[in-house]
Amino acid sequence: RPAGAAGANGADGANGADGVIGVGFDEAVAFGNITITYSGTLPEDSTAFEQTIDYPYAPSQYPYSTTAMDGQYRNFNLARWYSLPGDYPQDNYIYIDLWINEGTEPDSLDYFQIEVGTRIIEGTKYFLLEAGYSTISIEEVTEYSYDPETGEVSFHFEFVIPAEQNSSGFDLTVSGDAEVKVVEILDTPCIVC
Repeated sequence: RPAGAAGANGADGANGADGVIGVGFDEAVAFGNITITYSGTLPEDSTAFEQTIDYPYAPSQYPYSTTAMDGQYRNFNLARWYSLPGDYPQDNYIYIDLWINEGTEPDSLDYFQIEVGTRIIEGTKYFLLEAGYSTISIEEVTEYSYDPETGEVSFHFEFVIPAEQNSSGFDLTVSGDAEVKVVEILDTPCIVC
């Protein structure tokens, strides 16, 4: 005898429990994030783009979220990745070298440098954006705050990277906010120098 018609689908079941976060995830996001908006022009077809990328990951075993004093100057070395780094860092990252003069009232910018290696995806196209920029302009790095008790650092930055300093071949507007935690490098004597 032939089989009958299929019955109606039943109601959806309850959602399952959330999975376990992978080992190392909490440590990788423990030092805060840097969010950047890139506005520019795609290479080749000259289409305008704007993309905001959150870089939340910092490997805990490397000094990618540190501060140190050099006289009256405080240095911050910050690197973050878009995706969780494995054994070696991927090429979707940002690196910031920030120097603040603590000998002024209030503290003031002494030097800021950023390096970018990130993928810009627009529709069905993408390109690897590589860029470098440095400034001493207090108009380009603002809202600086550092709490040495908690290690919390925050600042805003906004500038235009000229066409010859980024791989798009067009001027690139970059704006971003850092909300990170740092650990201080202690000055210790060199034993094997």
